[in-house]
Amino acid sequence: MSECMSEGLNIFSGGKLKELKFNPNRRDKFRYSRSDGKYFLKDLQTKEVLHTFYTARDLDLFLCDVLDVEFTWHLLRNEIRLEEGVTLGDIYKVINNYKELKKLIEFICPEYPNVRKFVESSDHSSEEMIITTKGEITNGVFEIKYDMGYIDNRNWCESTRVTIDNKFQIVEKGKVIDEVLYAPSFLELIIALFGVIHQEPCVFTKEGLKRNDNVIEGGLDLLFCPITLDEELTFADVLNYVKDNELLSKFIANYSWCNAIDIFHKQVNEVHPLDEKEKLWHLKIDRTCRFYKGIDKYLCVEPANFHAVGEISEQSKSLYQGEIPDYETYSVSMTPMWELAHLPFELDEDLIIRWLNKNYGIEKDLVCQFPYKLIDFLDSIYWDISFYGGPEESDKLKEELNEVIEEVKENLDSGNVEYLDLDSDDLFGDDDELS
Repeated sequence: MSECMSEGLNIFSGGKLKELKFNPNRRDKFRYSRSDGKYFLKDLQTKEVLHTFYTARDLDLFLCDVLDVEFTWHLLRNEIRLEEGVTLGDIYKVINNYKELKKLIEFICPEYPNVRKFVESSDHSSEEMIITTKGEITNGVFEIKYDMGYIDNRNWCESTRVTIDNKFQIVEKGKVIDEVLYAPSFLELIIALFGVIHQEPCVFTKEGLKRNDNVIEGGLDLLFCPITLDEELTFADVLNYVKDNELLSKFIANYSWCNAIDIFHKQVNEVHPLDEKEKLWHLKIDRTCRFYKGIDKYLCVEPANFHAVGEISEQSKSLYQGEIPDYETYSVSMTPMWELAHLPFELDEDLIIRWLNKNYGIEKDLVCQFPYKLIDFLDSIYWDISFYGGPEESDKLKEELNEVIEEVKENLDSGNVEYLDLDSDDLFGDDDELS
């Protein structure tokens, strides 16, 4: 990972793909605020306004380094922005410039070659395509859909201008129940433009993916296949399935930012004695979609939550004043793979759509069904197990945390502890303050 956080990707006219990365040295010199739709860059000490920007993108460009992109798979989950005037022809140029991107699209978007051939030969006049995203709830099932406005692919041509509308609508029973800001990812742009292959659901078993009791061979072409899990499937089965498919393994390593994937695949097959007082029962994956209210109301999409479920510890029991629950959830981000290898899965298809206020308090929840695709399932696992890096980085962090815990215990025992009274305004500040 780079020292600078990636802010997203930009496609510029001419088919140039660039990565924006925050420059911390530049960013830490200023304060930022917004008023009347404008963004103000202020002196850190005097708060004097030094620059005024009329769009968030202009502010980002000022604070970021604009870098060339050499490889794309690890950037597919990043926010994508289109420079004003970018055309469908520019997007095709980007795809052509990256062979790994083109290979992925040919696997997951079977109509891509036909659509491209039609667009290149089209003599239609140029029109503007505006891509909008919505989450539609039908009969309790949530589905993300993309809309191109009034223009359909029969009117596409290379000079068709492409714009992303950064609004996300929640639609239930044909009515818009909320609208928030949303930043689609690079992968979502590809799906919106070219669609993905429609496949009948598969069952993930110990032998691999099965449909009608027949093993389905494939890799990247199955990423968007809806899946359910066989009750005998274990954690080791999943990691070995990915390990045995070289191209799928390479893709997940990049897409889920799991650089240590080969180490994890080796570790899951190691044999170690397990603690006889094993507390973990199974592994669980669930999802929450969050809407935040700050300066603007916006949607934050995170990987599905991967964790373990097991017996509640005696220490945890002592913290409850009322009824003690029957189980406890455990983070496994620092857990050796061999400790999880034998555990089965629980795949929770309930999606919790959660509205949060500016202080991150829950305002309301809406629960609906959201079936998993293979990419969702694998990403939740590999994103989590590599959250702190590989096993070596996780072990180092555990040592540091244990040292901090021991230090806190010593201070508590000795009474050498200071308490601070903080008002919520001290934590969250004014609504219009960006930094």
